[in-house]
Order: sequence, then C-alpha cells, then structure tokens
Amino acid sequence: MGVAVRVRHRVDLSHPLVMRAVSEAGPGADVQWTGEIVAQATGLGSAPLLPGSSIGHPRVGAGTLGCFVRLADGGLGVLSNNHVLANTNRASKGDEIWAPAVMDGGSAADRIGVLDDFVSLASGEPDRVDAAVARLDDALMPARNVVAGKLLAGVIAPEELADGLTVVKVGRTTGETWGRITAIELDDVQVHYGSAGVFSFDGVIEVRDDASHFSQPGDSGSVILAEDGRGVGLLFAGTEGVEGQFGATYASPLQEVLAQTGCSLA
Repeated sequence: MGVAVRVRHRVDLSHPLVMRAVSEAGPGADVQWTGEIVAQATGLGSAPLLPGSSIGHPRVGAGTLGCFVRLADGGLGVLSNNHVLANTNRASKGDEIWAPAVMDGGSAADRIGVLDDFVSLASGEPDRVDAAVARLDDALMPARNVVAGKLLAGVIAPEELADGLTVVKVGRTTGETWGRITAIELDDVQVHYGSAGVFSFDGVIEVRDDASHFSQPGDSGSVILAEDGRGVGLLFAGTEGVEGQFGATYASPLQEVLAQTGCSLA
C-alpha cells in the first residue's frame, strides 16, 4: 500500500497538506495534478442492447449500459450511473429509459424500460457511488453479461484491489479499452456535473492508459473488469489530461455499487 494524492490545480502541488503527505509517506508518495474531473456522459454511440451500448434518460445526452442485473424483487434490470439514467437526481422513478440514448438518435420508440431506483447524490457530504438501475420491459430478452469477450463472473472485493491491476471496459464512445489501476480509495474527489453542481466522492478507483484515453464523455456507466472477468468498478467520471498526459478515469468499486442499489449480477 502507498499514498496517492490528486490535486485539480497545478498550484496545489505545493499546498502544505500535500507537502505534509509527501514528507510523512516518503519518496513513494504518488502526487499528480489531474485538472478538473467531469462526469462522463455525452458523445456519439452504438445500437444493440449489450453491455457497452448507448443508453440514457430522455433528458440526458448519452451514457453507457454497464451490465444486466437482478433487481431486489427478482426482476431484470440494467445498471448505469445516476447521471445517465436519473439525470443527476432530477428524474423520477418510472421515467422511461431509452437505448440508444437521445444523442444517438433514440426516441420513445427505443424505450427499453423505466427508471427503477437510483442512489441520490448528496450536496455537502461525500458520496460513495454514482449509480442507478432501470427495470427492463417484459418483452426484452437481455444478452449475457459479456464485456470485451469476458463473461462478467463475480466481483472483486475492494480490499483485493491494487495499483497496477490490468483492467478493461467497453464504453459507448471509446469501445473496448485497456488500462491499469493507478490509485485506490481516493477520497474527496470533486466531480463537476454541469448545471447540477459539484459532488464529492470517497473510496474512488483511478484508472489510466499510457497509450490513449481509457474513457471519454459518453462512457459513463461502463463496468470495468479485471483480466479474470471479475467486476472491478462502475465508471462515472474522468479528466481530459494535463501536460501531455492522457486523461484519468474514475470509478466506484462494483461491490459497493451493487450493495447500494440492492442488485446482483444477472
């Protein structure tokens, strides 16, 4: 284990709290300037109802269908972000959900179900997840939970996560991308949600790809997997990158997402 510190502004690299963390943690401290972190919804998308497909509330541009889940009452549903399916707290249970999303040409004819539940994002106190679930209409038969050719089989416990773990996701904008975990259990991650404001998150996973962006706007809601097919996290935010670096991606541990939504993998 080590200490990772992330700052949004370059000037904060020399902030007294950062200097204290470095002095106490030693030369192994991982301090990076990220730039502003923003929720990853919007872009241009895809079609069939599969993990990685375009999905969203009618008032949201576009996000990603993460995976199929079994709801608390046994019904079938899909997992994505609050800001994708519930319009950042502004939707109501029972609202239609479209796939593809409106930015990808979706309309009322593309309804796949309704918003079943979401974890509200709170102002003034840390959140742990950005998550929501939609209940699929009875006529729909979901595909298997296959991501990048891997069957989503089980979930990695947060205590098993570690820097350097190789991961993959399939998103509606960037498709299949591979990366590695570069920090775990990040706290006080400030994420900008446009007109909805800024929300703070604890327990966040950071992922990067040295060769390209691991995610881009529209990939919100993607499920991130380890090489063995176990679920790692639910992608919800990212950065554009600074000083020639590719952007970082941020996710919540999938185990906690499922616990807070009361769901299990379908």
